[in-house]
Amino acid sequence: MAVDPEGHRALSGGADGSVCLWAIEGEALRPVAEARLAGAVAGVVLGAGEGAWVLDDRGEVSGLGPAGAPVSLARHEGGALALALDAGAGVLTTGGVDGVVRLWGESSGEAIGRLTGHEGPVAALVSAGGRAWSAGWDGTLRAWDLEARRAAGLWRLSGRELSALAWGAEGRRVLCGGHDGSLWLWRDAGGGSADVTALAPRPHGEWVRSLALSGDGRRGVAAAPGEGEVLFLDLAGAPAVHRCPQASPPSVLAFHPDGRRVVVGRFDGSLEVVEPEGEDAEGDARAR
Repeated sequence: MAVDPEGHRALSGGADGSVCLWAIEGEALRPVAEARLAGAVAGVVLGAGEGAWVLDDRGEVSGLGPAGAPVSLARHEGGALALALDAGAGVLTTGGVDGVVRLWGESSGEAIGRLTGHEGPVAALVSAGGRAWSAGWDGTLRAWDLEARRAAGLWRLSGRELSALAWGAEGRRVLCGGHDGSLWLWRDAGGGSADVTALAPRPHGEWVRSLALSGDGRRGVAAAPGEGEVLFLDLAGAPAVHRCPQASPPSVLAFHPDGRRVVVGRFDGSLEVVEPEGEDAEGDARAR
């Protein structure tokens, strides 16, 4: 799931290879273009203007034309699980089953670099400001300098697989989630150092499938389908988690640029624009 920087479009993809481009109209979503890939959709990104890119699990990276038709740009051999875009640098990155992060020209699809270090598949990627972060099944969060094509940091967060990433505050904050339900907040502490805070564990916490951060990095959301909940995260001070039960398990989500609304996709194929509106007596989040 992705929302463009202007908040006008959303892009979603499914395990059946279907891709849909949506117009965001207030609290409503209107489909404007559809396409189908040869493999399951593994990642989608939207840039400014008309830019849209998709990745299938075979590793095929495609751009979407004005009518939504996919145009093949590149292929991550062996298959891939994650896709990210650094629009300022003009670089697409893919995270492979082979543990390699590969770099591609945004427009040309030309292979321009490869970053190695993960000891297993790369499950999630985010990229901004000439830097990328990757989360792997080896339990590590890694930072990369895209211009120098080298590693810029490594944090071993878990003995279990990591599964989701999100970034905010112009890359000064990164949110990471794991298969065991764990959540971590990475914060740039300046001077080349960083702080990593583990959020309080939830009773019976399970797989974090998708994450999003508001632009200022002060609010986060997580899709926890095994718990049947969207988690609203208050990250302005000491991190706090507010649970919001869902009628159908959430699968993916993305923040609108206004920092309030969240587009939520569910395993039943539905999408909805929601906005948190406070807490109930038990401290759980309410959304409308």
